[in-house]
Amino acid sequence: MKKKLITFLIFTFLSLPAFAVINYPLENRTAAPIFEWALDLNNGSITIAAAGALDRQQMPDLQATSCTFQSGINNQGNIYIGGSTITNAIGTNEGLHIVSTGTISNVTVNGNANKIWIAGDNIGDVIKYLCN
Repeated sequence: MKKKLITFLIFTFLSLPAFAVINYPLENRTAAPIFEWALDLNNGSITIAAAGALDRQQMPDLQATSCTFQSGINNQGNIYIGGSTITNAIGTNEGLHIVSTGTISNVTVNGNANKIWIAGDNIGDVIKYLCN
């Protein structure tokens, strides 16, 4: 009897699909959805207007969850990203620096891109952004 039971269990296990889909009724659901659609993409660029130790520019007011940044191809210096107290190389609170054509991806902003500030070593240098 024991041998037949083991054989039955092995056969049953091997005949199961690799995964099973369980359908739950849609009515009377109270829980929040597990996945939400990503926000629309927003892209643009910021040109460094001033390059003093305390000069910084705030990202635009964009609803976003994360942003990717790329330094302009013709930039002469570094671009820095960080919070509201960020400085460039002259200051004492350098953010993450991006060299010419360098990229920093998936910076989480949790709601709005304007939480990120940009500084640069040279007036006229550009940083491009893509946020969702």
